[in-house]
Amino acid sequence: MKIGATIVKDEIGYWKPKLAKNEWMRIFPNSDGMLPSWSDPRFVYMKDVGGQPFASTKLDGDTDKIKALRTRLLELPDWISTLWLTDRHEPEGDFTASQYKAHFKLYYDMIKGLPAAIRARVQCGPVLTRQATENSGGLGTYATYDPGVGDFFGVDMYGNSWGSGGKAATSYVDPKTFLAKVKAYDSKGRQKLFPEIGYVGLPFDADGSKRAAWIGGITEELKTWSNFVGYIWWNANGKEGSSISGLGTKRYFQLDRRHTGTDGSYKILNPAHPLNKLNGYKGI
Repeated sequence: MKIGATIVKDEIGYWKPKLAKNEWMRIFPNSDGMLPSWSDPRFVYMKDVGGQPFASTKLDGDTDKIKALRTRLLELPDWISTLWLTDRHEPEGDFTASQYKAHFKLYYDMIKGLPAAIRARVQCGPVLTRQATENSGGLGTYATYDPGVGDFFGVDMYGNSWGSGGKAATSYVDPKTFLAKVKAYDSKGRQKLFPEIGYVGLPFDADGSKRAAWIGGITEELKTWSNFVGYIWWNANGKEGSSISGLGTKRYFQLDRRHTGTDGSYKILNPAHPLNKLNGYKGI
């Protein structure tokens, strides 16, 4: 099972010594929705640590941009053994299901038509959203937005950071419960993977050990799935639309940080972090 961690561009210098091994990482598009250049620092970091990039675009059915992406893919650098690729990840809030499915099928048609030597190094599939599907009032089923095509079926997986009464959650969701609906979903022969998975370091978790145990529980469950590729931890900040007492508006997903106060402040932790044990990382 592949395990990686996504770090934002301006924290590469901080994390590179700590994550000198990183099997794969999310790389997001430029403001025009196109793939960043192969010389982008995030691609360079993946090259340096021997990882595989998991890149996104936001082309949304634009045929000119799809053609331009094809041209870029024909120049895929030799060091990239596999480029994992998706278009418009987490589409549920941006397009109707029918729009997204139509856009993605156009995109995947281009991928399927790549020359064989390039096609063999590109894995492409949809990436949907756990919270938009499974939360109260959500879609209820991944079938709504699943275009039904692709080399894989991906879901961005986040644990809810809010509890009752507008306060921070006081526990992490049981791993098997957290994974149950994705496990049960029929991906129609496509392997499953999590391009993003994360849980903030909640205030009740004073030393980070409970989140470490949660990640461990998630990993042990996923090891039992016959069709699972791997996951990428969201090792960066996040932001929700409302303030949560104990978290503020910032959400710190980084493995070395946990929230400490109602203003959203955080503390750097120095325990033995789970990625060290799971994948041979050093120095977190």
